[in-house]
Amino acid sequence: MVLKVVNAANVSHVVRMSANVSAKNAMKKNKAIMKMNEAIKLLEQWEIEAKSGHNDGWVKKHYEDKLEEVRDYLEKL
Repeated sequence: MVLKVVNAANVSHVVRMSANVSAKNAMKKNKAIMKMNEAIKLLEQWEIEAKSGHNDGWVKKHYEDKLEEVRDYLEKL
């Protein structure tokens, strides 16, 4: 936030100026990047579960299906 000192009638006033638009856009972009990183981590975890030798066939199939659903959705875009 930017503060600006203004003299009016020999009285100093501190006027808050609104944060500039580019700063707000940068914050939105950072939030979008954070959400993208979270989505990528989730997909990576699903891939690990789908390939894990510790999971039985049903669990592996569940995660494979979830990954396939995401892939199919992205291919339609």
